[in-house]
Amino acid sequence: MALKFKRKTFYNIHSWVGITAGLLLFIICWSGSIAVFSNEIDWLLNPNIQSNFTTTHNQPVDWQKAYDSFHNRYPDAKLGELTEPPKSGYSINGWGRKASGQLFRFYLDPASYQIKAETTYFNVQRFFRSFHMSLFDPRVSQIFGVNLGYFIVGCFGLILMVSTITGFLFYKKWRSGFFQLNLNKGARRLWSDAHKLIGLWSLWFGLLIGITGTWYLLEWWLPEPPHVDTSERVIKDKETYLSIDQLTKLANNKYPELKIQRLFFHNYDKGLLSFEGDDGSLLVRKRTAHIILDTQSGKAIELQKPKNLPVYERWWETVDLLHFGNFAGLWSKGLYFIFGIALSILSLTGAYLQAQRQKLKSGVKKARKSIIVAYIFTVLILGLAVWGGINEITGYGINGNWPQTPTSVVCFIGLWIIVTVYILTLWMKKVK
Repeated sequence: MALKFKRKTFYNIHSWVGITAGLLLFIICWSGSIAVFSNEIDWLLNPNIQSNFTTTHNQPVDWQKAYDSFHNRYPDAKLGELTEPPKSGYSINGWGRKASGQLFRFYLDPASYQIKAETTYFNVQRFFRSFHMSLFDPRVSQIFGVNLGYFIVGCFGLILMVSTITGFLFYKKWRSGFFQLNLNKGARRLWSDAHKLIGLWSLWFGLLIGITGTWYLLEWWLPEPPHVDTSERVIKDKETYLSIDQLTKLANNKYPELKIQRLFFHNYDKGLLSFEGDDGSLLVRKRTAHIILDTQSGKAIELQKPKNLPVYERWWETVDLLHFGNFAGLWSKGLYFIFGIALSILSLTGAYLQAQRQKLKSGVKKARKSIIVAYIFTVLILGLAVWGGINEITGYGINGNWPQTPTSVVCFIGLWIIVTVYILTLWMKKVK
């Protein structure tokens, strides 16, 4: 009797989550699925990112040439970072900030080191990253010290985890559900079987995304790993700096196992330059393995090897890769995309099934109230996201205007928005 009560409790929690949070959870999972391949989508949509120089990825970047090319083209701009091509067929890329304050991206030909093009900082990757992580962070208020957008998305990480666990705990004879899909017993039975089937196969993924999504919320309250304190450092005279070429050689000598993939210039004015990349460590983001040099003396201010990090600090550098799947190239990204779509389908079918059950149990009128409340809640949150999105995107333009974004990028984002609205509208028609 106690077990039966527990199963009923788990079922009620799972059902309540489905009808109240299913639509917004769908949007978050759906946007995250696209975010997995956002860099590749930008590559397809923007020819400036592409390169015919196919051997680039196996050859070290001449960072001095890239640095000189940037400053020859933009003498008054501040360089943010330089990044090697992620694979053959890509250009060297980076971003900077003009004297006006405008952020921009630029792309260098990896053969000639000439700047091929400049674009706005806003692109497909930026859109889906900002939307998926924080709903464009509409800064209307904070909750427990957390910006509203981050708090909402972080809570949905917890909601996904609860939904995944409770869905499994109330499922009787779950082993048989891995291959059960009745096609001839009506639409409701088909959707129910499909929901269970997809849920079982994506159980591991729902837990992984739920845990890492919840972690992003916890990061607001937990202590950050230590980093170099630059608060006491003052602006330095760049005439006294060692050259980029000299600093690169020193970085290679002091950290020989590091394959330098990025130069980060965040504190360059204060006499620091960070060399970041890959030293063979598994499941850490690019910034983890790094060496920071004093640009005047060449002294190593910080040399960080992932293998030497405590578990807590190592976890901070691993979460992003586990959440977005960018740790094994297209193979891991493809897997994450497939299971991200699976979670999106689960969110919609779960909300749909619960709406149908409420109709049978309490009648159409009472059930419709909960459906309308869920839909209004979703629309209100999305309204905040639109407002936050407009503020962020226009911030990448000049004087608050819309940035000059490639037409292909605008069309792709517009198409995704149309498809998303269509899916939500179709869902409402099915459950009305």
